[in-house]
Amino acid sequence: MKVFKRTVACAVTAMLTVLAVVPVGAIAAQTLNPDGTITLNDPDNPNSKITIPDPNGDGRISIADSTAILQFLGGFNYNTEEESTRMDVTKNGVVSEADSYFIMYLDAYGALR
Repeated sequence: MKVFKRTVACAVTAMLTVLAVVPVGAIAAQTLNPDGTITLNDPDNPNSKITIPDPNGDGRISIADSTAILQFLGGFNYNTEEESTRMDVTKNGVVSEADSYFIMYLDAYGALR
């Protein structure tokens, strides 16, 4: 199972890395907060904002954060308690594929642009 997760993480990482380096829009809708979280527009309610942790710690939410979560799930790189807390984007107490999918959702619906 661990080998499968790593293989999937590597394949997805390769695909998402290509997408992460292609500029798709401005990041002006994102605000970095002092606690390391990011506030951005809620794609379901344009008059509302959501605040989520920054999984890879680069100061913005992008598809690279989705990749970081998948790498974490595959056993790569992120091992400290603080890093695992940042990976829980959905704030349900568990780091799972849902956290990665949530960032993909935000990207697909324009919240990251």
